[in-house]
Amino acid sequence: MRNFLQRHKLTPFVISIISFSLLSLSLAAIQAPTDATKTVRANHIGVDSSGYGAPVHLVNLGNQSIKESSGIAASRRNAGIFWTHNDSGDGPFVYAFDRQGKHRGVWRVTGAKAIDWEDMAIGPGPRRGRSYLYLGDIGDNSKKRDQITVYRVAEPQVTPKDSSSTVQNPRDTEAADVIRLKYPDGKYDAEALLIHPFTGDLYVITKVMGAPARVYKLRAPAPKSGVSTLSYVAAAG
Repeated sequence: MRNFLQRHKLTPFVISIISFSLLSLSLAAIQAPTDATKTVRANHIGVDSSGYGAPVHLVNLGNQSIKESSGIAASRRNAGIFWTHNDSGDGPFVYAFDRQGKHRGVWRVTGAKAIDWEDMAIGPGPRRGRSYLYLGDIGDNSKKRDQITVYRVAEPQVTPKDSSSTVQNPRDTEAADVIRLKYPDGKYDAEALLIHPFTGDLYVITKVMGAPARVYKLRAPAPKSGVSTLSYVAAAG
């Protein structure tokens, strides 16, 4: 491992990115339950010789519209609130829930489309002191997409009245920034998106069956027009 790190000159943050991406891929492989409520699970790291323990049941999500929770992020603006979104097949919606799994609201991401949303993250953005949600439309199982998209939107404030919102009658977010991206060396399916909590740099981690995942980066600030080419960082393995 030490030789690998020296050879690629990886920073501690990138090392944590790689470790987190492997965890994200593990979580993505967990099948959603088939009963009326959906289960959020997490893995404990370092339990056995493989480095992973068994999935742990944390909470049941009460919102029936969350059929396949794909990305999840802890709110920075609203204490005790989490955000999630569905995998492909849903509209451009984000769902808020609390630590008990109780529904706290639905927001339509203004100006966004949902082709294959796979992950989300939270971090800094254009305005200092505000937190932003990043929604990764980065899935490409058939490897046909010429570009992928990340939507950045100011994190909404959640109030008690928002719990009455539904997919049929959602709240609206502020207008989202559309960050269009392409890989420098081909087309990939990806299921993990991360944002550096201080710099705002964006990371996409690919999913390659039978091969190491690949880490790509877009340095902040992300352009809001045109298509930006990601930079290859390293292979996670």
